Amino acid sequence: MTTAAAVAEVDRPVTTGSRLAAVLRMNLVDARNRVGIPWAILALIFAINLAIFWAVQAGVGSTDGGITGALTAMFFIVGSQYLITMTQVMPFALSLGITRRHFYTGVLSLLAVETLLHSVLLTVLLEIEGATGGWGVGMQFFAVGFLSGQSVLLTVLCY
Repeated sequence: MTTAAAVAEVDRPVTTGSRLAAVLRMNLVDARNRVGIPWAILALIFAINLAIFWAVQAGVGSTDGGITGALTAMFFIVGSQYLITMTQVMPFALSLGITRRHFYTGVLSLLAVETLLHSVLLTVLLEIEGATGGWGVGMQFFAVGFLSGQSVLLTVLCY
């Protein structure tokens, strides 16, 4: 690298796009954990609920199902991750020269993308749940009471 190239790189102005990209890179360092951990916990909760529903139906002989309400764990887990982002990552970003406005914009854009990803996956799982008759045991795990019988687009928007 020549001295002129180094000077040109240093004199490059900091733009909003570069700051937003820095915020996104900073928050995507743990992307597998950020997206994977909520789904791993939800899968574990699902397996436990499925085992309980299967055991109850095997013991009682009833085919009646029910709503678990365990899907709310997903919303609390994702919410707690963004709380950690605001309390731990934001001070670090501010110390690196990122403005609050750029940080909030970057985090909100990441939140929008992750929310869309989660809602599409939850909608697919809800459709599978409906097609299998509640996973074969009548369990409504991904169903929220008012979402049953709605269109797919409305379900994605509600999630």
